[in-house]
Parts: sequence; structure tokens; C-alpha cells
Amino acid sequence: MSRKGNCWDNSVAESFFKTLKVELVYDDDFKTIEQAKTAVFEYIEICDLLPLNQTDKN
Repeated sequence: MSRKGNCWDNSVAESFFKTLKVELVYDDDFKTIEQAKTAVFEYIEICDLLPLNQTDKN
């Protein structure tokens, strides 16, 4: 899976970051880096608590 040109090895990470941007980053206007870091941390913590089928909507 880690061969050059294999488009599937990053699909999980790319899907996660797309969902993160759509659900969190594009909707909020962060004033500081710390606010953004805290929001991302809390988002990841919430996603970790949900069953997989609830977090994989995109």
C-alpha cells in the first residue's frame, strides 16, 4: 500500500481532514491559534467517542 502512485493509502486521513474542515474549520472564525487548537482537539475527542458509522457520513 505504500508504493508510489497508490492512491488508496491516504484515503482515511484525507476523509477525516475533509470532514474536519467542513464541520469545524469553515464554520468558525478563530481569533487565536489556541482557540483553533482547542476546537480541533475537542472535535477529535468527540469523534473518538462516537461509533464509526456515525462519524463516516462524507
